[in-house]
Amino acid sequence: MLDVGDSMQVMVVDDDQNAREAMGLLLESAGYGVRLCSSAVAALDGLRDAPLPDLIVLDLVMPEMTGWEFRIEQKKQPSWASIPVLAMSGDHSPQAKAIDASAYLGKPVEDVAFLDAVGRLAKDLHENRALARAGELQRLISLGSLIGGVAHEINNPLAFIDGSLELLQRQLVALIDPSGPGERLAVASALRALERAKVGVERIADVVRCVSLFASADQTTDAPLNVHDVLESSLQVARNEIRHCALVERNYQAIPLAHGNPAKLGQVFLNVILNAVRAIRAMSQFEHLISVKTRATAGRLSVTISDSATVLDAAQSALFDPLTSISEARLGLHFGLAVSREIVQAMGGRIEVRNNHPRGASFCIELPSYSSERLAPPATHRLLLRPRDRVCIMVVDDDPLMCEVLAAMLSSDYEVSAFTSPRAALAAMLEGDVELILCDVMMPDLSGIDLYERLVRERPELASRFIFLTGGAFTERARIFLKRIDRPVIAKPFSRHQLFDVIQQTLLLSLDARAAND
Repeated sequence: MLDVGDSMQVMVVDDDQNAREAMGLLLESAGYGVRLCSSAVAALDGLRDAPLPDLIVLDLVMPEMTGWEFRIEQKKQPSWASIPVLAMSGDHSPQAKAIDASAYLGKPVEDVAFLDAVGRLAKDLHENRALARAGELQRLISLGSLIGGVAHEINNPLAFIDGSLELLQRQLVALIDPSGPGERLAVASALRALERAKVGVERIADVVRCVSLFASADQTTDAPLNVHDVLESSLQVARNEIRHCALVERNYQAIPLAHGNPAKLGQVFLNVILNAVRAIRAMSQFEHLISVKTRATAGRLSVTISDSATVLDAAQSALFDPLTSISEARLGLHFGLAVSREIVQAMGGRIEVRNNHPRGASFCIELPSYSSERLAPPATHRLLLRPRDRVCIMVVDDDPLMCEVLAAMLSSDYEVSAFTSPRAALAAMLEGDVELILCDVMMPDLSGIDLYERLVRERPELASRFIFLTGGAFTERARIFLKRIDRPVIAKPFSRHQLFDVIQQTLLLSLDARAAND
């Protein structure tokens, strides 16, 4: 029997006063709170007017309203329907035993058997609530760990929106200034600035939409859902975590709708993705891949999320055990997998894991189809920027639009070379000379920190020409680095005026240093 004390409230519904009071005394002696109801009608009134009980002990054969009729009414209210019911009856017919209840006991029943049955239901209820609380906690932990990345994803487009609007303002002034550039050039530049600002607004809206899905407090409503949309939301929320350690490969097929709650399903995908990220970070000496595949079979659809780093031992079934999952989550392992299994099973599906060779693992989430119609997979878009040839100020940022708006901001006053690949920028720095480097801090493959430290060793004179740009230092290493270095740091978003002030100050200091060395 579970020692739950007064926290577990039991409603006893029985028209027999002696039986009702005897069960009440037994339950109170075991530490339960008890509410006695002499009829099913009184029990329904009690559900409407008082705090809901945790468990209902229900006699089936009663006048006015039977236990079967009570269950029909109970199921009509979602908040009532979730209350477990222990049905009891002296009628040992198949109809009585087939009652839709959490458990059934035939009367008369021994005291020990009665308390054991109540204890089992109380234990199950306690564990389910603990798992639900763990799921909510893990959802909040997931969101909390991603807040820095989300801020980065918003600050980047904010920065090039702000820069684009400032450029637009200048071009509009140029249109009415006779001494300014030609009208055609000014209009083209203004249109491109508007285009970048529009893309930035769309990106921010997309980030907010994705985060809103996971932050949603309404996780009780199920509806038809597009699994690809939920997958893309999960990948978007985890994008800043993924981009610094792995590439994402999508292989989407046309699949039908599923039925469930998008926030809960998104939590499943996010849990699996974050587990892959943790495993990859522990094996950073390799180049890693996260693969996401969808496919449809007769009446089912499946999502397979694979990575090239997760190490599984022989006891794979323990990954989904609540106690194992919670204890290992404290160590950063197998985060949220028990909760994920509960969510998938509640949707009528299943989740399985298998080893990949020579390393890595694949998690397959299989769900029932809601309809036979298959939806086309989403299109993927990639923005590219071709670096310019002239070099005086080098811009290094993995976001193409950020590179483009910085180049547009600076090109009227400086010669600019913009690189979206930090490795390509490093090669250019090692081979040639550059007077100033505007470098993003957080970039995949090779971060601004790695780039700077490499130049400190191999070309220290260039390391002194860095200006760092940041949309948010969301890792401990980045926070320590930015506090330690003596280089200028510009937080995104920033204005053209702020940028030019820092550039001018840095160039003057650089010229003074060169003059002193000469």
